[in-house]
Amino acid sequence: MADKEILSNPAPLGLMGFGMTTVLLNMHNAGLYALGSMILSMGIFYGGLAQIFAGLLEYRKGNTFGTTAFCSYGLFWLSFVLTNRLRACRSTWLSYEPWYYHKNKFRYLDITVGVAPKLIVDG
Repeated sequence: MADKEILSNPAPLGLMGFGMTTVLLNMHNAGLYALGSMILSMGIFYGGLAQIFAGLLEYRKGNTFGTTAFCSYGLFWLSFVLTNRLRACRSTWLSYEPWYYHKNKFRYLDITVGVAPKLIVDG
C-alpha cells in the first residue's frame, strides 16, 4: 500500500489572516486606532506571509481558488504595508515631480482645464 500524503486544511489559516487584518484596518478607517505598528505588523505577518503560506498549501492540495485568493490577499497586504512605509519615509527618490510641474504649479492644468473647454464652446 502506498503512503498517502495527508495535509491539513490551510483555509482556516488564510481566512483568519484575512479576517483579522481586515478588521484591524477597518478599525483604523473608523478612527479607533492610528495606523501604527500593530496594524502594520499584523499586515506583514498574519495578513501577508501567513496568507501566502496558506495559498501555497492550497496549491499543493490542488485548490486553484484557494491558491488564487490567499496568495492575492497576502500580496495585497505586503504591498499595502510596503507602500505605507515607503510613503512615510519621504525619501528623495519618492518625492517624484511630474514633467509638467514647474514654478507655475498649475500651468499644464490651466491649459487643459481652462483653454480646451473654451475652444470647444466658442469654436
